[in-house]
Amino acid sequence: MISYHPIYDVNHCAYRLIGTLVNSNVESYEWQQLRLLDFYLVFPHLLKTISPWPREISQHRRLAHTIPSPYEIVQNPRRIAFDALTIQNQAARVVLAKGIFDVDAFLDSKTATLGSVPTEIRDHLLAEPLFNNETFDVIANQLPKVRFRGRSGLRERSGLMEFRYDQ
Repeated sequence: MISYHPIYDVNHCAYRLIGTLVNSNVESYEWQQLRLLDFYLVFPHLLKTISPWPREISQHRRLAHTIPSPYEIVQNPRRIAFDALTIQNQAARVVLAKGIFDVDAFLDSKTATLGSVPTEIRDHLLAEPLFNNETFDVIANQLPKVRFRGRSGLRERSGLMEFRYDQ
């Protein structure tokens, strides 16, 4: 049986990465942070598992708890986030090769910053429903306001990434 899921699709991942940068209010993301946000774009219902919910964005907690769970059951989100790393890295290489991400910024400081996005693609992404809703706003614009690394950072709160060796 062949099954498809967007978390394992390189092209869909590239689409989400570009769409996140085009539609967010944030100029650039640390690569690890963008990976986490991409995971939550695919599995927005898992926002309610962030614990404790960050005080900086407490007004959005209610929205996170109203997102319905899909039919699929996510048995091990941490494992899926780890497996998605390969796909996300491949998607980043594609986007970097096309010049859509700024190559120098990515290589120097591992930050994802928009390079040149063709107007057609930018217009399409600006109209895309995936990137024009309240859930996307919480994921792409509000979660980056929360400290990402270290104790009580978003990496620890999400339970999806290792944080013990953060500096």
